[in-house]
Amino acid sequence: MADGQLRQGMVLAMWALPAGWAVLAMTSTQTAPLFIVAVVQGGLSFGIGSTLVNRVMHVAADAPSLNGAFATVALNAGAFLGPLLAGAATGADG
Repeated sequence: MADGQLRQGMVLAMWALPAGWAVLAMTSTQTAPLFIVAVVQGGLSFGIGSTLVNRVMHVAADAPSLNGAFATVALNAGAFLGPLLAGAATGADG
């Protein structure tokens, strides 16, 4: 799917990720469901991230230095902002 255009499966995965976060929040007090949802969320995140990085590399093929830089920046921004926002949301709860 990553080699072609963004398809219905990618859009569905991007909608499933926020829904999974809600399920993750609801199951955070129970060990087994938390583990299962965390593994599913990790797989979805990896799949979506890899696909989007590949799309950036494909769309910006005429600028090989920039496409790798933009893909790296986007990946690192997500790796930084995701836990930061999750920590803020968790801290706001208690």
